[in-house]
Amino acid sequence: MNLKCLLSIAVAMSVIGCRFAAPKPKTRSGQQMREVIVLTPNQIRLQMRGLVGPMCGEIEQTADQIIAESTNSVVQRAALEWKIQAVPEMREALFQPDPLTALIDTWVLCYQMAEYFETGQGKTSLGDLSPTAAATCRALEESLAGVAIRISASGDVSKVRAEVRQWATDHPIKHSIAGRETTLSRVLDRDAAPSLSTGEVIVDMTTALDDLNRKLEVYAQQLMQEARWETDLLKMQIRDDLPLDQAVPLAERVVKSAEEAASAVSRLAPTMDRAVTILKMQRS
Repeated sequence: MNLKCLLSIAVAMSVIGCRFAAPKPKTRSGQQMREVIVLTPNQIRLQMRGLVGPMCGEIEQTADQIIAESTNSVVQRAALEWKIQAVPEMREALFQPDPLTALIDTWVLCYQMAEYFETGQGKTSLGDLSPTAAATCRALEESLAGVAIRISASGDVSKVRAEVRQWATDHPIKHSIAGRETTLSRVLDRDAAPSLSTGEVIVDMTTALDDLNRKLEVYAQQLMQEARWETDLLKMQIRDDLPLDQAVPLAERVVKSAEEAASAVSRLAPTMDRAVTILKMQRS
């Protein structure tokens, strides 16, 4: 169901005064954080969205550093593949609709990547430079711990942090960062969900519009960038004498990525315009 349909339903329900079920975090770490937070969900949401650029930028910068420092083409390719996979994963985790889910899942991702480069396949692929990637992931985790401390009443998030780390250890990255297991499979418990008033639903819809706008801006910046990374990966493959029968499909993948990046904004912008129009009509 698209955003226009969701907003239309919200408008219709406002007339008859219905109430809606709201999702409730099911992970213990999410429940613990919800019990001790002192900021509003919207304040936390804005903090999470504000981390997208800096945290994705740290991954990109470290990957570029590894590529520049290494003379090993295998290591260079592994570093490039890291940012190709990790930047979208980080973006999606930080843009999870529920702000505490965004915090917990991003926190888990940082732990998963750190352990991937310390003891997993990432340690082999990056060789002597794997500690550089692991250190960046640990630093990102520290940043998220700092956010959790700031939004909590007591400033003590040690139990939540330990559980997040344990969850990441129990669900390690096995093959690729893009194929990691997220916490989302355990996030929602709709059976015990509290209800939301129509006004709260409209607030949620307004929040969704703001998130759409922010995500649109991020996509506009990152998708073309990711397409260039795919091109760089293709160049590395060709440089290493990749057989032609493998190079051609990869080239097609690069072209497709570039086309998707170029069309993303044009697809999302009209949707956002229609959503804003509907919301204005409801308010008038």
